[in-house]
Amino acid sequence: MTKSEFSVGWMMLTAQPWGRWYRGDTAESAIQLELYYKHVSRANPKSWRSVCEQYAQGEKWPSLNDLKASLANIGGYVQDGVKAIPVNRSASGEPMPDKVKEMLSKIGKGM
Repeated sequence: MTKSEFSVGWMMLTAQPWGRWYRGDTAESAIQLELYYKHVSRANPKSWRSVCEQYAQGEKWPSLNDLKASLANIGGYVQDGVKAIPVNRSASGEPMPDKVKEMLSKIGKGM
């Protein structure tokens, strides 16, 4: 993720009343920005934005560990140059066909 892409989520967080400490051009805000960017720069930009949107609705500044865990939980990190695909945990999917169940059963029993 580029710094520009990171900035979108960062601005969502710092725009909140509890994010005011990390707004502006202070040494504290620059250090905090660099620290967070260093640890989440491998995130998919869309996932980063989504996680920041969720935390921006909260009541307190999210810790770095909170953000990293949230990104990991949704598959939001880029792995070895391949973008991770976020998991849609609310999808219900289709039932497994009987033939597939039989095949998996045979494999499990050692055919």
